[in-house]
Amino acid sequence: MTLRDGFSIDLIQFRADNNPITEVEHGFFENFKNLWHFSCNNCNLGPTLFNGTLEFHSEALRYVSLGGNNISSLESHAITGFTAETRIELWGNEIRNFTKEFFVLMLENLSAGEGYIDLYENLSSSSSTYYATPLRAQQIRRTRMETFQR
Repeated sequence: MTLRDGFSIDLIQFRADNNPITEVEHGFFENFKNLWHFSCNNCNLGPTLFNGTLEFHSEALRYVSLGGNNISSLESHAITGFTAETRIELWGNEIRNFTKEFFVLMLENLSAGEGYIDLYENLSSSSSTYYATPLRAQQIRRTRMETFQR
């Protein structure tokens, strides 16, 4: 199932958990200018989140949860339009490629606030404890960028 554009209601919360959603149409979130909470846990968005998959257009966005989606990789602009206060939860996926291109871009966007990326229970081939949850944007200043390169 694909989430398709066409909503005329500006929702504050959109919870699609536990549905057989395999993709999100580009531009789906364009009319959600007041979206505060998006949750699509235990759907089937993986294995790859491609550029533009989750392109948000809300200054109010505080919570994005994509847990349990069998996501193993993310392109550099797969999740965009979030604020520095947004919590991005990617727990319970199969992310193996913690690449500089994706995570550093996200952390730079989050660095001005209290937002974070939750990577709990992901399968990393790295034994580094750097991927502990929550991955706060402030850590970008304390960690060498090479940590993300594979």
